[in-house]
Amino acid sequence: MPKYYRKVKYIFIVLILFFVLCVTGTNYAKNNDIEEEKPNNIVNVNNNNSQPDTLTSTPNPPSVEPENKYFTVNVDNEKIYDGELVLVNSNYECKFNGKNIISLINYKNSSYLVADGNVMLNSGNSLDALNSMMETFFQNTGLDNVIISCGFRDIDYQRRLYEREIANLGEEGKKWVAKPGYSEHQTGYTFDLSLLKNGLVEKFDGNGQYNWINENCKYYGYILRYPADKTDITMIYNEEWHFRYVGIPHAIYITENNLCFEEYIDYIKNISIKNPLNVSVSNAFNDNQNHNYQIYYVEASEGTSTNIPLPNEDCNYSISGNNIDGFIVTIDNIV
Repeated sequence: MPKYYRKVKYIFIVLILFFVLCVTGTNYAKNNDIEEEKPNNIVNVNNNNSQPDTLTSTPNPPSVEPENKYFTVNVDNEKIYDGELVLVNSNYECKFNGKNIISLINYKNSSYLVADGNVMLNSGNSLDALNSMMETFFQNTGLDNVIISCGFRDIDYQRRLYEREIANLGEEGKKWVAKPGYSEHQTGYTFDLSLLKNGLVEKFDGNGQYNWINENCKYYGYILRYPADKTDITMIYNEEWHFRYVGIPHAIYITENNLCFEEYIDYIKNISIKNPLNVSVSNAFNDNQNHNYQIYYVEASEGTSTNIPLPNEDCNYSISGNNIDGFIVTIDNIV
């Protein structure tokens, strides 16, 4: 073969090899580009909350409300046993002796009577409510012969009363008088009524014009504590004369839904800040304002204190223990 043709042959082979190398190199470079892009695509996919087939991952966690959604206040867990809504009965002992106890005879108005200077009650909301209620009762009926015959009792007084009742009635006495340490009277939020008629003291039964108190006490934050149809729950016989302060929205809800206090405390445990109990009241305490109350329960945390959530920092709120396991929050929205 002539030299010329041999040279052409070699050049042709070199060109073919060059072409093959170029094609192979291009494919190699493309494959390398794809591999380098994969991590960026995976991040974007994850950010879009979808999962690529090439990845294994755990399911998205359930959505949770941000911790800063609510304003919180820290409350000592000892406060579980303190407040206007503590439940005191044969199962739950009273852990305090009233709140700022005063002699009622020095703070009453002229619309009702007090048995003597030994009748003591808490000062504050419950006292203001009592005076306002009895003043309105007098304005509506002209009657000023209702007697506050008993209020706060300390544990020693309750013990003497209990022992006397048991001595007279045996086990039946437990249905009339609470055992010492387990009486609502020890809270200072409770009073008993009687009547002065013709110079004699008679039992208050809420009949006739006196029924106004039974019908309207809820608007002043009081409930008839031991209704006749709830004896199997309260474990105390019907006492038409025994009233307990719990606060306006609670008293209204309890009365209008035919609950006793035990039933209400049990019911409120199912109410949280996410879906509060709403109670609307117009002209409470004759203040010419509309109140939209929100009520909810917060279970006490383990340890020494509990963070109580509130709708916002500026809300008008009160917190009471239930004397069992948590707190009841009342928000007063005035509109």
